[in-house]
Amino acid sequence: MPAAAARSPEGSGPTRELRIHGVGGSPGPKMLGYPADSDVVVVGEGRGGSAVLARRSDPAVEGYDWGGLTSNSGSQPLWVLLLPFTLLNVAGWMHPAKHDATFRSQAVVMRWLVHALSGVLTAAYVFNFAVILVDLVGYQWARRVAAQMEAPAPLPGGVAWQQRLGVGLGIAALTALAVLLVWVAGRSRSEFEEVGLDPALREDSDIDPAAPWGADEGLDSLGFFWHPRSAGRRLLVHKAILALSVAMVAALAVVRMNHDVRPETLDIGASLLGPTYGLAILLVAALWAASALRPRAAGPAVAATLSFAALNAVFAGTVLLVVKRLSGWPAVAGRGAPELVAGPEASLVDVWGGVVLVLAVAALAMLAVLRVRPRPVTDVPTRTSGPGHPLDGVDDAGRRALAGAQSMARLARRARPIAFGLALGLVVLDFVFVWVRLDTTSWVVESPRNTNQFFYRVGAYVLPFLPLLVVQLVRRSRQRRTILGTVWDVLTFWPRRFSPLAVRAYAERAVPELQGRIAHHVLHEKAPLVVSAHSQGSILAFAALAPLGPTCAPRIGLVTYGCPVTTIYAAFFPAYFGPAAVENLRIKLAEPGGDLVGWRNFFRSTDPIGGPVFGAARPAHDVELADPARPSAAAPAAAGPPLEHDRPAWIDIAGHSHYLREPELKNWVVRLKSALNGNASQPSARSSASVVIGEEARSSDRGVEGRLGPR
Repeated sequence: MPAAAARSPEGSGPTRELRIHGVGGSPGPKMLGYPADSDVVVVGEGRGGSAVLARRSDPAVEGYDWGGLTSNSGSQPLWVLLLPFTLLNVAGWMHPAKHDATFRSQAVVMRWLVHALSGVLTAAYVFNFAVILVDLVGYQWARRVAAQMEAPAPLPGGVAWQQRLGVGLGIAALTALAVLLVWVAGRSRSEFEEVGLDPALREDSDIDPAAPWGADEGLDSLGFFWHPRSAGRRLLVHKAILALSVAMVAALAVVRMNHDVRPETLDIGASLLGPTYGLAILLVAALWAASALRPRAAGPAVAATLSFAALNAVFAGTVLLVVKRLSGWPAVAGRGAPELVAGPEASLVDVWGGVVLVLAVAALAMLAVLRVRPRPVTDVPTRTSGPGHPLDGVDDAGRRALAGAQSMARLARRARPIAFGLALGLVVLDFVFVWVRLDTTSWVVESPRNTNQFFYRVGAYVLPFLPLLVVQLVRRSRQRRTILGTVWDVLTFWPRRFSPLAVRAYAERAVPELQGRIAHHVLHEKAPLVVSAHSQGSILAFAALAPLGPTCAPRIGLVTYGCPVTTIYAAFFPAYFGPAAVENLRIKLAEPGGDLVGWRNFFRSTDPIGGPVFGAARPAHDVELADPARPSAAAPAAAGPPLEHDRPAWIDIAGHSHYLREPELKNWVVRLKSALNGNASQPSARSSASVVIGEEARSSDRGVEGRLGPR
């Protein structure tokens, strides 16, 4: 019976179901079980690509489609250039839970170190581009061009007018880059960070718009995703750093052109980039010291290390590639052609090239071992049924595939120690090779001498193209649910409180819109609600439900599947998704009674992303689903949407997909909706505005065809 036909005895609205999809782009009608747009209707729209869809045949089942916030931007391929800023921004959220004075002081120290590193990273970005645009291309390559002119300036001394023009154009390009970064950050801030809380909510809550950024730190605060003034102040600081860095480059270039006795290079890398990276290494080392080398507390150090390592590796490889390509072009006939000179900024290219090779070989070897020698599966029966008979188990090929899927899932859940080991290894390598190649007489790392060595060649031709590879992998992850897509959504979930130049956080739009839709049903329509969330959608649901109070939360049931709350978020962000936060949300939600619980989580052993949320302490809240599917003892459910028919037994391995084809999960949702509908009660006298984000739930003259969330 359609949910819309059932009414609660108190006369409130019918129980509604609101689904939230995971990674994999914008699923549209598929989220509701239908293959075509004609089977669904848009009942609410947000800004920038989000929408709320409902089934035409059963409007009580809706889906929040947020994929457009991350996949519909035309500038998405360029986001990879902001990856170092995004990694460093995430580092600020990875501090340990502040459950005692020691951890509180540790968290404060880590966050201030991340703030300092954020400023250093912004300056390092400018100086890296300055080496390429101003020194290599603008000065050195212009010198080579001047050498083939009919009346060039004397190359052993003095500066040709072509070099002055090239440096001027390089500084102009560097300035344009800084302006572009500021423009992108400012535009996304106005579209995301400044759109959040409804004015009535601000009046009815304790949120102070003028409060500093740290005033609302927990997910259980309505102000967590709304911080326009503090975001503006942070952006202003980084604008100043960008302007100062460009000015330093311009001043150094002018001085070196006019007074330097070595005209072959401006030495921007040695003069500006070297001290900047030296400061970054010291600050990263301080982060490692603050975490006392503990994997559970070293999240900020890990993310900061990977951020600066990625920046240095890609730019160093790009510098060497530019040197190699431009040193022979254009050819200068009849004269000694000056070649481009790589400075100390390229001194670790061979190291990064070697690291890339080692990681690639290690990854392939690990995958080969898992494929050839996975852990055997002993709890699945062997297929004995013949052709034409119902399947009763798996064959040898299916057993091997199942063992491989379970091994990959176990490996993915060890992401924290793997990331810890990788980052710590990079820190040790950095210190060792910087010290070995340091000229103590001038305190400058020596420039590469023979760039034709094998690892230098690998670094020059592999490192610059890594961002392009990442772009393609991220784009593919939008079409299929992949680990990389999940990692990208984890990185871009968090507000940009530590680096305003990071990729904009989709949660700053998605979470307030979700809260507005939830409150529309529960408070305006007075209907109980079941929130059904998959994968990253369960994180959005968690963040949207955590701050809701006793007026709203007790009328809401939550069903999660493929949920990374514990496997990923609690491991890396314990202060916001740890056991205490999970328990706080659990006790807020509905209590249907009997054997029903307000929040149940479903997972599979073959799922590399989702897993148990509550652990052995609450077995009723975590349910492991068999994969491959087993024959169901219950009678088959009535025919539903075509994409949600029950999974056939013993056929395929679903892993992270097709949870809504599981009979046990579907039956649970039906029972929970029925129980909430029968136990629905009127909301208390507390004003709905105190828990609603968005104008839709406050406007009595709007139906479900109104706009989603705040405008």
